[in-house]
Amino acid sequence: MKVAVVIEKEKISQHFGKSNCIGIYEIDESIVLVKKIEDFGHEHGGIPSRILKEQVDVVICGNLGEQAKQKMMNEGINVISGAHGLVDDILLKFKNNELVSTIDTCQDGNHEHHEHE
Repeated sequence: MKVAVVIEKEKISQHFGKSNCIGIYEIDESIVLVKKIEDFGHEHGGIPSRILKEQVDVVICGNLGEQAKQKMMNEGINVISGAHGLVDDILLKFKNNELVSTIDTCQDGNHEHHEHE
């Protein structure tokens, strides 16, 4: 299974649209980093568009807007939001079927109501 993870300093990024790194992983018997993407542009919609190009099955992220979520879901990508913590820990939870979405999407790009580590 091909999984995209939105990363900030080895943790799950809590601001999907402001992230500067996407990790692409293959997960089956093991978890393998296929590549890190750090140049995907910061124009509106840049991150979802780049993820779509990678043809992933799942996206794991912290908080994200409804428009980004719907864009990916409309292409058949399962979006797991509300993840927080170290990327390696979150991927292990995902591999063990222990990771579920825990938040709704952010509205109007307003992220001020979320707590951060």
